[in-house]
Amino acid sequence: MKLRQLQYLLEVSQNGLNITQAAKSLHTAQPGISRQIRQLEEELGVECFERNGRHLIAITPAGREILVHAERLMGEVANIVQVAEENRSPDRGAFAVGVHHLPARYLMPDLINTYQQHYPQITLSLCQGDESDLTEKVKTGAVEFAITSRLPVEFDELVVLPCFRSMWRLLLPVDHPLVNRKPLTLEALAKVPLACYGVSDREGRRNPLSRAFQSKGLKPNRVIQALDADVIKTYVKSGYAVGLLEHMALEGDHDESLAVKKVDHLFEVETVCIILRKRAALRSYTYDFINLLADHLRQPIIDQALVADDPTRRQIFNTLLLDLDRR
Repeated sequence: MKLRQLQYLLEVSQNGLNITQAAKSLHTAQPGISRQIRQLEEELGVECFERNGRHLIAITPAGREILVHAERLMGEVANIVQVAEENRSPDRGAFAVGVHHLPARYLMPDLINTYQQHYPQITLSLCQGDESDLTEKVKTGAVEFAITSRLPVEFDELVVLPCFRSMWRLLLPVDHPLVNRKPLTLEALAKVPLACYGVSDREGRRNPLSRAFQSKGLKPNRVIQALDADVIKTYVKSGYAVGLLEHMALEGDHDESLAVKKVDHLFEVETVCIILRKRAALRSYTYDFINLLADHLRQPIIDQALVADDPTRRQIFNTLLLDLDRR
């Protein structure tokens, strides 16, 4: 059994059983992948894939179990490489971070500028995506860790640590009647044109805005359902709607024609988190980047979470969350 065979097995699985696409991802020839997988199956005495002629059509039960162990093993291989690089050149290196669109737009630019003043020899690359994309990239090692404002659907093989709370804000023209409305209620918001995010994400989870209105039996007047906070702000500035968006999207904005109101009492706060691969080996400059993002996430806490069992990981997450709420 060779590591390359396991790598091919994983890549084919991650590319929807499309060997041609897997070959492109690995920059190798398609026949070589097919041959290596066949050799692995012959050595193991089981088939990992069901076939229809030359086409792979499904993963066998044995194949699914093998893939779980192969993913863990390749993760450990990546850890070994990381340890070697850390000792060979501690002040040089590169790593990739997966980022949800909101932190990518509003959080990362200043953070990266500050970080690179301390680590000019480190190459940092960003990979933007939604929650499901980022989770998969963390699992496969395509990124060192991911920053997201939504918790992953599955925690298996993942370490999730909270960075900070993301509060909701109402953005509206300064002369809008709701500016002086006290108390501001969901009933009042449901009566005005709203620019906000879509009802649910790709996994079908309803966002906090939708859940809040639904809990009151209200149907908001969503005239703009946006994917990007800048789109929401554009339509608020035009006077077409009032906007609901996270506070980080408003930091640094000083438009005197607009007002911002806190609506923490109306909507659940969300938590910006980092997602890491369980048992990942991080380099010192990666710990420093995480600590710059969230100063309570120091190396001992991260290391404890990386090797903990599932109940302990969840306990660490909940404890850190309580600490954030006390701040």
